[in-house]
Amino acid sequence: MPKILADNCFSRVPANEKVWALDVPITKMSLSKLDWQFDIPFWKHGKKKYAITPNQVLNNKRKYLYQYNRIKNSNLKFPIDIAKNEKGRWEILDGLHRLVKTKMLGLTQVSVRKISAAQLKELLE
Repeated sequence: MPKILADNCFSRVPANEKVWALDVPITKMSLSKLDWQFDIPFWKHGKKKYAITPNQVLNNKRKYLYQYNRIKNSNLKFPIDIAKNEKGRWEILDGLHRLVKTKMLGLTQVSVRKISAAQLKELLE
């Protein structure tokens, strides 16, 4: 795992299916509270894991066509699942492609589900 990930992000996240099963209300949040993650290399490129950032994809759509198409095809009707990480910042558990699409469309608000620390701990057990 790259140092930037280890220093800024959860070391483990629960399976998406577990997160989706939670009964959590949907609220709105400013994109600016989540966009710090656009410079973290979460995505695979070729065979290399943790190779590219969302901003790299937005800045070079042709080179990163696979991820760009995933962004374009993501469905904004689903909220983004987030939780506060060890640094006290809201981090995405599920929905990074949807968040990037929000930015790409010029929107400033995003629908989120805030997963509590207790819920997150329970999902990881």
